[in-house]
Amino acid sequence: MIANGPKAGIQNEKSVIKCYCSVFPVEKDTGGHPPVQGEEAMLSFEYIRYFLEACDSGSIQAASKKLFLSSQGLGAGIQRLENSLGLKLLIRSKTGVMPTRFGREFYRYAARLIKDMDELEAFCEEYRKSKKTTILIGIVGESKFEGTVALCAELYNKANPDSPSDVTAIQFENNSALLEALRSGDVDAAWMFHSTEQDGLVYHRIDDYSPLVLICGAGSEPAARESVSIQELGSLRFIQAGKNDSITDIVNALFAEAGLREDVFMYTTENSMIGKLIDNDIACILLRECYTPSITRHCTRCAVIPLDPEVKVALSLVSLSSLPHRSVKHAFFDFMAEYLRKHLYSDR
Repeated sequence: MIANGPKAGIQNEKSVIKCYCSVFPVEKDTGGHPPVQGEEAMLSFEYIRYFLEACDSGSIQAASKKLFLSSQGLGAGIQRLENSLGLKLLIRSKTGVMPTRFGREFYRYAARLIKDMDELEAFCEEYRKSKKTTILIGIVGESKFEGTVALCAELYNKANPDSPSDVTAIQFENNSALLEALRSGDVDAAWMFHSTEQDGLVYHRIDDYSPLVLICGAGSEPAARESVSIQELGSLRFIQAGKNDSITDIVNALFAEAGLREDVFMYTTENSMIGKLIDNDIACILLRECYTPSITRHCTRCAVIPLDPEVKVALSLVSLSSLPHRSVKHAFFDFMAEYLRKHLYSDR
């Protein structure tokens, strides 16, 4: 913690900032102090503070009083700093100390460094005091959901100022990798489509289960059918949005189980997918039935063909039932799922 007073600042350096910065190679014929045998050629922030205070105070004795240290301890710390550098920082006399030419330049850089470290430590302490809960949400494929995740975090923090959350979205290649990261604790939740629900997981539903359907142009071969099987899709060349998104990963798994080749797909964006269906009378699209209203508004000459057997897919924020800080994080997941249901998926 940060406390008031120079003594607290020195104690803080020992407990919080236990880090060192590298120093340039030392030349032994500088006329300064060559490194002592076994001395680490590193700079201690604590000893840099001793040096700065000695320069500001004009003497070792005055600096030691301000830092609540013995003059011997402060002087030894500066000596160790000089030994690490192999360069002399102070000219010592009976009346006090003054920096050498090198010491004056070193002071300029060191003062800036310590100022930055103080600001960094203050930032870390402020962040700790805010008691923010860090939440990592995994998504599959492109980062089109990252903005939505950030928006939900901002709205949640405004509505719940006592439980602010620092929320970050992380991308994964497929559903399997995302679920593995979820179970190992690398992420707190998975934003994903799913056709089944696994034990030990909590599903904060964003969108309800909806059957996969084939939407066909009026001139396509399946348009007159009442249903189509997964195996029969192997004879078609159809369009799927996003090669590396969560729902396509589910479809790929269905195809693998049916022994179909993945190259049956022609991948494109969602907007291009709709455009191809409008322009191409024999185009076919595989997607969830809940999307069909937005498609059929633009494509009046198309047929919606269900799959046989039926495959239903839902969209959820998935988390572990044993998630640490469960109540805090699950409260955010419930908020996010409810917000998305109302504002992004209510028209489906």
